[in-house]
Amino acid sequence: MYEEPYRWVEAVANRRQYLDDQFREGSPVVGLAYDGGVLLLTVSKGTPKLYEIYDRLALGGMGSGFITLAAVSRWQVPDSAAGIYTLSYLVGQTVGNLAFGFLSDRLGHKICLEVGALAGAAAFALAWLAPAPGWYYAVFVLAGIAAGAIVVSGILIVMEFSEPARRPTYVGIANTAVGLVSAIGPLLGAGLAKISYGWLFALSALVHLVAFGAFRWWVTEPRGAPELNARTTS
Repeated sequence: MYEEPYRWVEAVANRRQYLDDQFREGSPVVGLAYDGGVLLLTVSKGTPKLYEIYDRLALGGMGSGFITLAAVSRWQVPDSAAGIYTLSYLVGQTVGNLAFGFLSDRLGHKICLEVGALAGAAAFALAWLAPAPGWYYAVFVLAGIAAGAIVVSGILIVMEFSEPARRPTYVGIANTAVGLVSAIGPLLGAGLAKISYGWLFALSALVHLVAFGAFRWWVTEPRGAPELNARTTS
């Protein structure tokens, strides 16, 4: 009972620190006073953008389950080709895991996800424009490389953006955002596949390119931001 006032003071201090951190990351551009307080709208680089880009990466994978179906539909490839496609995907993912592990240690997770987004865009663009079924081996290798970037850097970059005490919350939000879009993406992909596999793969490639652009120009590399480093190591 005697500790309650101290806990209340500590809770107030934590809320003040949280607001200070949020204001430090962006300058207010619009302010609105109302009965409940003051509403400030800001523009900043950081974790909120990261969640939006996770959604785009997840949505870009809407065509993943239809690549083999497209090959069967267009060229009537034999059943054995499906096994080789799977092997190609696993080879790409293995190479991606090793390469992105090495790259993330030295340059950070942001660049890994950028390269992964480009690999995903290239995979779906090639699936869209492939002139022969043999090209689909490269499609699956590139798709595996893109998956490797998500496996290595997908959650770890979220941890680099967040304070140790808030990491479970940030990771939970990131996984929830990806889960919701991952559930909607295949449904949208199925609708587009009924119209044209080409439209499906073209849209998937475009979404990956949008994700790359967002990562490249909207997200700050956490290892190069002094304020983020101070927060995540405190």
